[in-house]
Amino acid sequence: ENKNTKIFVDEAFIEFIENWKEKTVSLLKNKNIFIMRAFTKFFAIPGLRLGYGMGFDEDILKKMWEEKEPWTVNTFANLAGLTMLNDKEYIEKTERWILEEKDFIYKKLSEFKYLKVYKTECNFILIKLSNISSENLRDKMIEKNILIRDASNFKFLDNRFVRLAIKDRNSNLKMLETLAEFIEYRG
Repeated sequence: ENKNTKIFVDEAFIEFIENWKEKTVSLLKNKNIFIMRAFTKFFAIPGLRLGYGMGFDEDILKKMWEEKEPWTVNTFANLAGLTMLNDKEYIEKTERWILEEKDFIYKKLSEFKYLKVYKTECNFILIKLSNISSENLRDKMIEKNILIRDASNFKFLDNRFVRLAIKDRNSNLKMLETLAEFIEYRG
């Protein structure tokens, strides 16, 4: 703040974090922070490409409003966004579900012999491989119709890291069963 540095914060996945309303940087209400959020992740609507921004600098917000296109959100997307925000049942159910699945997947992955599993706050989990490369595992999983993210191009990671999405229980079980074909369980 002393240097008047502007910070752009991507909170597209924040709703997947337990007690996220207590952890968002929007609580700071700092004029140097602008926050971007997306409906596409939590509400699983990637085709709509719907999101929003929050800021506390009136001058920047005014400039953005003046520069924006006249129709930035179509009627269907606008209606979907308003409907989603009011769907408290979906929001609560999804928050409970993702917490349960994160815990389940973490415990199950911890049973594998050649994996190091990192605790996650989000709807994906990072694992470190010790007996197979990320590219090799990704290719083997693709052959079984399961997509995993080769994380070898992430900053500070290498070809021993992959990222797995947390999905519904059946999809998670299928992923675990398939993973077991290539990586063995502990003793």
